[in-house]
Amino acid sequence: MADDKKLDIVIRLKDGFSKNMKGITGAMSSFTKGIFSLKGLIVGGAAGALGKQIVDITSKFEQWQVAFETLTGSTEKANKLLADLKDLAKETPFELPGLIESSKRLLAMGIETEKVVETTRMLGDITAGVGKEKMPQLILAFGQVKTAGRLMGQELRQFNEAGVDLLGGIAKNLGKTKQEVKEMVSAGEIGFA
Repeated sequence: MADDKKLDIVIRLKDGFSKNMKGITGAMSSFTKGIFSLKGLIVGGAAGALGKQIVDITSKFEQWQVAFETLTGSTEKANKLLADLKDLAKETPFELPGLIESSKRLLAMGIETEKVVETTRMLGDITAGVGKEKMPQLILAFGQVKTAGRLMGQELRQFNEAGVDLLGGIAKNLGKTKQEVKEMVSAGEIGFA
């Protein structure tokens, strides 16, 4: 009888173990299916997001193309400018959308199409020392000097506020003191060139 009890206990343990194993196996199967479903959703979502990004970029590029065609008056000039700006974006820490916006502003302020990339590079070099977030501020001041045809006190202050010692740079280039350059600015003697 004792052997029967032992056998009965062993059988119940085995049955319990088998039942638990089936439950674990079922849970693992559900978990695996869930992982593959989740993977499918993630892959599908990523593909959808990538497709949306491609459409967005294409749309933006077309908008930039139209804007540059309008500002330059030529499809050929617009294409060249966009290609040159893409190259500039590869060579500098600036991203293409920011360079596009800067270039549009420069064109609108009267900078010649052929000089936009060179001017953007020059202003970018200056902002490398003061922070690239200062680029719009420098473009505004630069454009105001271009429009006025000469450097005035307000623009000099804008360059100073952006962290650019324009007064010192001009003084050095002209071989004059800062005070002498200030007087020249006041008299309207410092032209855009």
